[in-house]
Amino acid sequence: MMGVWRVGAGVWLMLDLCVGFTMRPTMLPRAYQRAVDGISRSRGVQSLMGQASQSATKGTQVWNGIGELANRYDAFLIDQWGVMHDGKKAYGGAVECMKQLQEMGKKIFLLSNSSRRKGNSLNKIDGMGFHSASILDLITSGEVGWQCLSQRPAGTPFESLGNKVFVFGNGEEDEQYVTSAGLEFADIEDADFVLARGLFTMHGLSEVLQREGPNKYEAWDMEARSCLQLPMVVTNPDFVRPDGKDSPMPGKLAAMYESMLMAQLCGERKVTYVGKPHSLVYEQAFQRLKEVSGDVDRSRVCAIGDSILHDIAGAHRTGIDSIFIADGIHAEFLGLQQGKPGQSLEQVDIEHLSRELSALPPTHAVPHFQW
Repeated sequence: MMGVWRVGAGVWLMLDLCVGFTMRPTMLPRAYQRAVDGISRSRGVQSLMGQASQSATKGTQVWNGIGELANRYDAFLIDQWGVMHDGKKAYGGAVECMKQLQEMGKKIFLLSNSSRRKGNSLNKIDGMGFHSASILDLITSGEVGWQCLSQRPAGTPFESLGNKVFVFGNGEEDEQYVTSAGLEFADIEDADFVLARGLFTMHGLSEVLQREGPNKYEAWDMEARSCLQLPMVVTNPDFVRPDGKDSPMPGKLAAMYESMLMAQLCGERKVTYVGKPHSLVYEQAFQRLKEVSGDVDRSRVCAIGDSILHDIAGAHRTGIDSIFIADGIHAEFLGLQQGKPGQSLEQVDIEHLSRELSALPPTHAVPHFQW
């Protein structure tokens, strides 16, 4: 099905040592820095640092709950997994926290690095006890990616992509996602580009390879590496799963590809990211906010999330404040239990985490998404 395209042995050795599927979480930022969207030497890291300098200079302020901060902001961009719920049930106090924000008339958008389309996701959170009627929109990286792939907006990397695609899938809804966007599956040697939605399957023209389960393809990792030769669209830039486990995610695959390009001294950018911390999802969020509020004062908008390298980095790059939820994907590092109310948090712990990840710190931090 898929021809194995060879690259130099030195490149593979570097990938295995530095950014392979088994890389440690503390190694992620180096690959992440190469992968961040829009920060080239011409625009410079200075622009990012300039946006974030005020909150970074002040240092993170630690609070007990969102209620202590709510009056400072008119609108919130809130992550789902690891903040509001674990995918199946709401975390303790999260439903009440959302209710309080809604009763105060805050404008609430959910911003998720899910590779799925929006679909019935709001119905799912209703089933967990939340009230979606007061949520202005749910923006998923998968939905924004699908819109770009189907509409091919002018002046974007999507405009010149072909229609034949090789897919790294999440194992659910991959076929519907691809065909409804007007694309067709192709084996890697015939594909125009690679779409990375997940790392559970590889989907070509006629064969689907499984990474896990009873039909596991034993040479999955090697085959995956052989596919990194074409333009890539990533609709979930996460490095680890929402439960914090260091399992392969599309963001890690993209970081591997970026490192390969660098090792081959290839200057052409071939990876397009859709999702936090990259710009497309924030552009859509602010467009929606403008539709309901008119002019947007970004000093009155705040992002809430549990990932330093995605939610918090995206807030810095967008020029808005952030509230870090400590008992999410970084809970183990911070000595916390994931999704458990009533824990304590110290400013020094946030500073340590930010240094460890070579990342800018959040504006605020709370131990748990609670009022």
